[in-house]
Amino acid sequence: MKIGIVTMNTPERQRMFMEHAYPEMEISVVAAPAPEEEQIAAFADAEAVIMNAPGISVDFLKDCPNVKLLQSTFAGYDNIDIKGINDLGIDFANNGGGNAIPVAEYTMGLINGVTRGVFRGVQNAREGNWNSGLREHPTWELTGKCVGIIGMGAIGQRVAQMLTGYECDTVYTKRSRVSAEREKELHARYLPLDELLQVADFVTIHTALNQSSRGMIGKD
Repeated sequence: MKIGIVTMNTPERQRMFMEHAYPEMEISVVAAPAPEEEQIAAFADAEAVIMNAPGISVDFLKDCPNVKLLQSTFAGYDNIDIKGINDLGIDFANNGGGNAIPVAEYTMGLINGVTRGVFRGVQNAREGNWNSGLREHPTWELTGKCVGIIGMGAIGQRVAQMLTGYECDTVYTKRSRVSAEREKELHARYLPLDELLQVADFVTIHTALNQSSRGMIGKD
């Protein structure tokens, strides 16, 4: 079986894929900056393509007639024409949940940065002002606040799990509710979106970007 891999132009990433491949696999690795003609030539007879960099198009796949699977190492798929890929008889798979921990940790960093005025402090320090103006701006404790999570997939659940240490009132909305048992584990309760927005002190969004979610939050 031949597998084509489009990856970032770093030796470490290329070496990682080669080390994890099964011996019976024929691997062809191409760096994303390479011209599309070069990528097509490398993958013309590949049966699967692993995408570790953006940029695989339907037109590209039309020139790779043996491909049956396009596997993305990313969690999202908002930049992928899934219908166009499926119409070619190619399955698409993403890596949902693979980045849940780092994204959840980053989310908590942003929330803490806002509540404690960290970003204002950093900017002041860079400008050489240090304490100037910090006392004029309010800061808050996250403990006891209501945090709303829009999207309770792998990332949203990780965020909810981390919020338990802050004794927050965690509310969430999702197209399909998680189980009552899981809600209890996460100390989270379900609310419709409009109600969540009314009660939450902080809102964090963890949904896929698609036609149903685009523009979900706006000034109105």
